[in-house]
Amino acid sequence: KVLDNHMSAVLGVAFSTSERKMMTGGRDKVVSVWDMDTYELLKTVPVYEYIESVVCVPGVGLGVSQGTSSSDLFVSAGAKGSIRFWDAASMKPVHAFDIDSVADHHSEDSAKHAEDVLATTISHLVLTPQDDGQLALFAATAEHNVHMYRLHHPSSTASTAASTSTS
Repeated sequence: KVLDNHMSAVLGVAFSTSERKMMTGGRDKVVSVWDMDTYELLKTVPVYEYIESVVCVPGVGLGVSQGTSSSDLFVSAGAKGSIRFWDAASMKPVHAFDIDSVADHHSEDSAKHAEDVLATTISHLVLTPQDDGQLALFAATAEHNVHMYRLHHPSSTASTAASTSTS
């Protein structure tokens, strides 16, 4: 079966086992959500940036937003350096933030601006469990950095992802 909805290269695929959904993202600046039982397209969400990577965060209550209705979250990242969390059940955005980068220092020089845009591009996302039971989201960028974001459970005092950057 071919799942056909994207108009450009698909660069990210993630699965939610509890919701039986698949999220795909690519260079056409949309995220597509598929039902894995029927293989039907459920939703197309415009995200206004090239999507380079998507992952699924399993489990309830990571503290990224109040009111998430599902047990899983999808995370998308792309060319603008934005990391977006989506409720897997509703596919509504529940949290977003931009990575810290040299691109925060805007330049009038168009060549420098192009370098800044490339510097914020997130090329890969990887989700890993930590020894303390928390999860860490690693985001690799085109500027040769890896940013680590700890995803906190509700029992934690923080309600959003915390960042640690490594070069």
